[in-house]
Amino acid sequence: MIKNKNKNFSLKEIDLNSFANHLYNKKHYNNPGNLEYWDIKHVFRNFKKNNFIEQRWEEKYNLYKKKKELEQHQINQQKIIKTKKFTIGYISDIHINHKINYKKDITENISKELREKNIDILLVGGDTSDDLKTFKSFISQLKISILKLHIKTKIIFVLGNHELWEQTKTFNEIINKYKKVIIKNGMFFIQNSILYIDSNTKDISIREITELELSKISKNNLKIKLKKSNLIIFGGIGFSWYNKDFEAYYGKTITNAKQLEETKNFERLYNKICDSIYDKTMIVFTHTPIEDWCKNSRNMNNFIYVNGHTHYNKILKANNIYSDNQIGYNNTKIHIKYFNIGKDRKYFCNYNDDGIYEINSNDYIEFYRNKHIAISYSTEKYKGKIYMLKKGEIYCFIYKSPKNSLSLLNGGKPDEKLSNNNVKYYYNKMERNINYLEKIRKYLKKYKEFQNEISKIIMNFGGFGYIEGVNISIDWYNRIFVNPIDFNIITCNSFYEDEVFYKDIESLLKQHCPYYYKNYIKQNSNIKKHKYNKIKEVGSYFYYDVNNNDIKDVIKKMSQKINRIYKLDENIVCTWYETNK
Repeated sequence: MIKNKNKNFSLKEIDLNSFANHLYNKKHYNNPGNLEYWDIKHVFRNFKKNNFIEQRWEEKYNLYKKKKELEQHQINQQKIIKTKKFTIGYISDIHINHKINYKKDITENISKELREKNIDILLVGGDTSDDLKTFKSFISQLKISILKLHIKTKIIFVLGNHELWEQTKTFNEIINKYKKVIIKNGMFFIQNSILYIDSNTKDISIREITELELSKISKNNLKIKLKKSNLIIFGGIGFSWYNKDFEAYYGKTITNAKQLEETKNFERLYNKICDSIYDKTMIVFTHTPIEDWCKNSRNMNNFIYVNGHTHYNKILKANNIYSDNQIGYNNTKIHIKYFNIGKDRKYFCNYNDDGIYEINSNDYIEFYRNKHIAISYSTEKYKGKIYMLKKGEIYCFIYKSPKNSLSLLNGGKPDEKLSNNNVKYYYNKMERNINYLEKIRKYLKKYKEFQNEISKIIMNFGGFGYIEGVNISIDWYNRIFVNPIDFNIITCNSFYEDEVFYKDIESLLKQHCPYYYKNYIKQNSNIKKHKYNKIKEVGSYFYYDVNNNDIKDVIKKMSQKINRIYKLDENIVCTWYETNK
């Protein structure tokens, strides 16, 4: 018997809830009926020691325990979904028709990479095949390879222009046939729609907002619907109406009128999403690049853009554009590239103290992944040691070759060779080097402002406006070089290995881009040179004797140097300047 002031309780007579309330009364709790599992567990242990618990109460307690553990598991699962950092793999333009003999090797290699790199979601960006029959064979083989290795990666497909080559089908018929095959194989298809993971759900499952739903939903309701989503993907082919220089071939399936219609439709949906969830992170996953389907190349800071189509591999980190894994017709070496999305974290947070640490290549790659920077580091090619130098929140990575020579690591390779072979020497002088680089970075803020102004002018007359090092691209073949030493401008037309330089932007546009030239003249936007205060560090860091060096080589080296300086924005030192002071 258990006694209290008001009533005597017999364990044989009361149910578990009554017993729980009684325990609350005994412990003077103010809120009976809400007893926590661990309190009951503690009390039951004490009662059991004194043989107060009969068998039936122990069974009731065990059932209660299982219920509470299940509830706790569901709570934990929701926490995982809300804070999960997704690893997003991407690949495009596989062109399997050109690699029929390697099909099995390719699917097995993709599966192995998904497992080795722990890819949560794989984006396959179109031009996988030229016909449905070959596509069916490829995707069924991929499914077999994935099941064989027990891989849980969710795979999402968009189509490319090559999938639309079937002459006997309409556009909608082709879309529906490919969609049916993809879904039948347990994968996901996206065309003018949104796929998302809702953090309110009890499991990590992908949900869809269809094209029809997306067209009808209001901007405010779309914002509410995606409010608690921590992974959102909007995508489709995109189409290429705005690309006047390189016309994609869609066969007879897509007329000019249809291409205009589809481009405008995708652009309209994209702008709606931009206005609705501008403050959230979203992946825009298309076959064609943004400048092909968005008139003003509206680039959102929070969005990540993944595309293929051009067979021109590049990453534009400033614009969050990943188009650097386009396989092409003849390449049989298939690799999955990836980035992380979700809650960021400091990878080396366990290294609290400043110092020199020897790390492995996986740690080095993971560090960059957590910075959302894609790199490929070859452990077969670089078999030496990696040292991490840490000063506060700033990191420097040094590669020591098997022959004991040292080089600064920059991304996926040893870059600058170091004159001293003692790692400690660079750790001791790291702070001085950072101070020197900070002076240059401060100076480059004005330079970056000037580049951004030029970029806006280019985008206003219809060009790309992408900033890559010291270059600002007008289109695939034309660009503007801005000298970081004196802010002078040189324009350049590149066609394969041939390069022609012009003294001003008008001359270049008039000769090679008449469409842009007309818009540029209408705008009457002259590029006015910025005022700047030159510092000696900039001159010594960027200086090259143009008379003794090919200007093409000078531009390339300056771009490399400026990108190394910008790595300081990520708290990474990957360039070194020796001073005698």
